[in-house]
Amino acid sequence: MEISIYLFLGIMAGVGVVLPVVMKIFFSRTKACKIVSWCVLVWFVITILLLTLGKVSVGSTVKIEFDFGGKWCDKHIWWFDNWQWKDVIINLVMMTPLGVFVWRYDRSFWKNLLFAFLFGFVLGVIIETSQFILPIPRTVQVQDAVFNGISSVIGMLFIHVIWCVFGKVKDEKDD
Repeated sequence: MEISIYLFLGIMAGVGVVLPVVMKIFFSRTKACKIVSWCVLVWFVITILLLTLGKVSVGSTVKIEFDFGGKWCDKHIWWFDNWQWKDVIINLVMMTPLGVFVWRYDRSFWKNLLFAFLFGFVLGVIIETSQFILPIPRTVQVQDAVFNGISSVIGMLFIHVIWCVFGKVKDEKDD
């Protein structure tokens, strides 16, 4: 599968960040928002799984190839070592939209924070476990799951700040 890098980044930013933020701020109390949010969340999780289970080549296009010619469960697990800054940055950005999805205006800040971290961390563990089990040429790094949880918290903090600025203004207009 091959797609233009600009189209890929536009789709990921638009559907993964902009649409959920707009829906949560302006339509957060409607049933349509909940339905759209769940559909976009499912789309996002499937996209992340495809990107993390395939071999991704990024240039003028994004190319995803699936190579299942390796061995099953025969990989080395890296436990908080083998750090590469590129991987750290990717994992700190990758799950940011997830934090936007799991945030709710009617839940306390600390519950949102905990829920965002756990959701990102659990999805990261699922990804790393899949990379270990499946015969694909990917490395298994435990720190990736932790950075996925932190990335989800970054997304939650992003939408929380936006809600504090724009959501309260919207609520005052509704009164």
